[in-house]
Amino acid sequence: MVRPKVSRISVLVLLTIGFSVLPIVASDLLSKGIGYYNAGDYPRAEEYFMYLIKENPSYWPAHYELANTYLRMHHLEKARQEYMNTLNAKPDLKTAKIAGQMVTFINTRLSKEAHVPDTTGGSLTVVNTPSSSAAEEFKHRIYVVKPLFDHPPVRQSTINLATEVVDRLPPNIYEALNRGGATVNLSPNMTDKWPDTMKNMDAQGLHMAQDAARCYEQNVYIYDRPLIAGTKKLGEPFADDGIRNVLYHELGHATDWSMGKFSATPEVLKIHEEDVNSMSSGMRTRLAYYTTIGPKGSVEAVAETFAGLMGAQGKDTALVAQSFPRLRGWLKNKLKL
Repeated sequence: MVRPKVSRISVLVLLTIGFSVLPIVASDLLSKGIGYYNAGDYPRAEEYFMYLIKENPSYWPAHYELANTYLRMHHLEKARQEYMNTLNAKPDLKTAKIAGQMVTFINTRLSKEAHVPDTTGGSLTVVNTPSSSAAEEFKHRIYVVKPLFDHPPVRQSTINLATEVVDRLPPNIYEALNRGGATVNLSPNMTDKWPDTMKNMDAQGLHMAQDAARCYEQNVYIYDRPLIAGTKKLGEPFADDGIRNVLYHELGHATDWSMGKFSATPEVLKIHEEDVNSMSSGMRTRLAYYTTIGPKGSVEAVAETFAGLMGAQGKDTALVAQSFPRLRGWLKNKLKL
């Protein structure tokens, strides 16, 4: 691991009296690490946070930021351990609450039951059930999650839509997702799949519970309805067109993951940066979700470009296609479209 650069004077003082007496130095290094985190340079951010922890193992802000970094890097076991280290270091109440929620969330994600298919609830229709002799290929891995909290079940139209999208994927894309073990999980809401997230829900949890989709590694989650703030009730269902658009975007993430996370390779990062640098400042701001230099921006630009190639028509899809011509050309060639 490359140690973050600290001035010679700072190092001498740190060795003499320790980090705990110099919160300004620690805060400065923490801020630099957070800056790399926000830029999507997670390995560099990890170096800063680990350096801080080595110098002062009880410095909970570094444990907390390292946990967030590991979560972004999909290192769930490491993230869980760092959230637990945060709690053990006695953080402020707000951070302790969030860290506790994240431990619960990751425990659920890592449990054996986290991605077990549940086709018995949510619909009377079994989705693409294989015959007893057939292999469980991707089209058979569309799972319907049963409702909890008196939520309405997943609509049949959502099930039909997801099945249609998977069935119409180009053969090479389908095969990549099939080999990668991809799944599509249809749930009334995020809270039906992970009910523990309903406990002590904060603003961040509410935001996730009001989204229509997520992708964790190769596992796509589509949610039929948003959670109503301050209640356990769900709102009106998302429009079919919106679900189709986000499903294609999340399938872009799953394809990226299934093919070795090419969005984080030096080649794609360079192409992404060239496209961003060719944009006007106004367009970079307009597409900020996709234009952050580094893996954070690249992975989202790849997913939305993929969605456009598949026929999605989301609010940003056309602009992303227009603004990332190099990335779009590379992706078409990579996926043989």
